[in-house]
Amino acid sequence: MVLANPTPPFVTFFFLMRSYSSCWASHILKSQTLYESAVAFGMRKALQTEQGKNEMEARIQQLEAECAEKERQVKGGGSVALLACESLLY
Repeated sequence: MVLANPTPPFVTFFFLMRSYSSCWASHILKSQTLYESAVAFGMRKALQTEQGKNEMEARIQQLEAECAEKERQVKGGGSVALLACESLLY
């Protein structure tokens, strides 16, 4: 059976190319969104790391001050303070 009005090949090609182009554009948008999300995640992690580093440095200074205080007490004559100072370091 022959169709009375067959679709010309260029029309079929046009719709196929339009569909392909639409899929490609969708793929690019998804890739761009994924990239932006990954960059944002990386920036958040870098900021968290920097904040944790600053907190850790503050804690180290605090422990060093406590240790110096305990050492000063030990020089005054108490061995218990020395053990407390070593337990702070380890």
